[in-house]
Amino acid sequence: MSTWVQTSKYGDILSALPMIHHDYIKSGVKPEIVTVRPYSELLSGVDYVKVVKFDGSMQDLSGSIKFAKEASRDVKVTQLHGKGFEFHHRHPSFQYDQWDRGGMLDKWDKLPLVIPREKNLNPKWVAHHFQEGITDKPFIIFADHSQSSPFPHKEELARLLIESFPSHQIVRLSSVQAPHLLDVLALMDAADLIVTVETAHLHMSKACSKPVIALVTDKPSRWHGSAWSSRFSMHCRYSDFPRRKDELIRTARNAIEKKEPMNVKSCPAFSNRFGYNLGMIWHGEVLVTTHRYHPSKDWKTVLAINDGVLTSDIKFPSAFDGFSFEDARLFHHNGKLMMTYVLSTESFGQFKSVAGYGMLVQREGRWEIPQNIQPVYRNNDFSGMVKNLCPFEHDGKIHFVWGNSNGEQMVIQVDGARVSSEFKSESPTWDHGEIRGGSIVMDGDRMIRFFHSRTGEGLNGAHGAFQYHIGASIMESKPPFKTIAVSKYPIISGDERYVPGCFHWKPNVAIVYGAMLKSRGGSNHFQISIGRNDSSCEIVELKETDFNL
Repeated sequence: MSTWVQTSKYGDILSALPMIHHDYIKSGVKPEIVTVRPYSELLSGVDYVKVVKFDGSMQDLSGSIKFAKEASRDVKVTQLHGKGFEFHHRHPSFQYDQWDRGGMLDKWDKLPLVIPREKNLNPKWVAHHFQEGITDKPFIIFADHSQSSPFPHKEELARLLIESFPSHQIVRLSSVQAPHLLDVLALMDAADLIVTVETAHLHMSKACSKPVIALVTDKPSRWHGSAWSSRFSMHCRYSDFPRRKDELIRTARNAIEKKEPMNVKSCPAFSNRFGYNLGMIWHGEVLVTTHRYHPSKDWKTVLAINDGVLTSDIKFPSAFDGFSFEDARLFHHNGKLMMTYVLSTESFGQFKSVAGYGMLVQREGRWEIPQNIQPVYRNNDFSGMVKNLCPFEHDGKIHFVWGNSNGEQMVIQVDGARVSSEFKSESPTWDHGEIRGGSIVMDGDRMIRFFHSRTGEGLNGAHGAFQYHIGASIMESKPPFKTIAVSKYPIISGDERYVPGCFHWKPNVAIVYGAMLKSRGGSNHFQISIGRNDSSCEIVELKETDFNL
């Protein structure tokens, strides 16, 4: 029999319960959970644990551990704070550290929270609340109160929900007096949507099947906020709410209307080395893909290619030995397989990069770029940071969407390294940062460009991390390749899904590196390949209605 030490408040106990339930299923023996008396009543109806009450303070971790060890040799301590203890934050959220300490980090987001309804719901209280008219019309639960992590925008969000969903009643849990915390599960089970701040209700919502929008704290640090989970329709930091509130309402509407999610396929073939930033193209009958990865635990990356048979590193000219090779995008020129990429270097703490391109050639079973071609344009000379070229072919010539400057979109035509033509048009804009990079699909007389952008203040800024977004634009297929339509809001936004063991993981990153047109049932479908959080690769299938034009 194992004994789990978790003496903190309701939310932390609920967060640990899926591990304890898994322990019970695996062993067939009820595990013990040592907790303090004020919070032990939470588990009175949880029949797969044996509650052992510790009479000390929840901050007396050394005392609770000693108490547990008197009765059990197999003690797991998932408590993360206590007087006299200094805990190292090894992972981006306290929940990951909690599950790591429980020996089940690999099972995070895979185990259910099991709370038997028949033993935890007060029939009289439930009947009373349903008779009081909560179900006169569909309702949304807003878990708006948190003692330890109050949400500063709760009144504004309550007004937004009321205004945006007039056909629903907004039930604020701060006004619901339940005899027992778990009685609220009856309301959660009946709601169309749960919107919850950083509180016990956020963790409890894991026990029901309804869509959840989670608002999580970033004070006193981001580590104190609940971890991203695939069960969330949205995971939003408190400080990001002002710029993401429109997204929150759209997400809530999609969840209530049960809008079918986009089809996302992960690419596990690269997970053994945490490959990311996936490029792709059909070359003949073969789907060719590229990705970057870190061969050593430093900032430099290598580009690898999969030709449908093998995955191998791409060889570059020896003059670039020691450089970092990054962010490949594949394209065709006169039927030949081509690739753009970034060459990066570092000197005295200053990072500099240029954009290059070249033909991919297979020699003796190995792919290589025999000649690096570096367009002579603007500051593409290691004087700064140049990246994010978007390649396409027009009239047998190679073109790049170079970027935006002074309100103009710049497209260049190249002949080797020489820029033979420059085309300018009005710069496209949207409300989610500067439009950058991307990949282009030809669709009749239209060019569809999938791009990325960035909002936020950066990891060391006052408002948390950068967040990346993917959108689409429609461009004219002839010079000057003017952009004529842009997504009104993102197709995909970065999130905080975590990859344990990946030292270069970054939150909120989603960048597109490849795109293809597919036909299905007489209508066009599209596939885009993306890099997620500098740690994984995905292919996403889209309909044109997903472009949000």
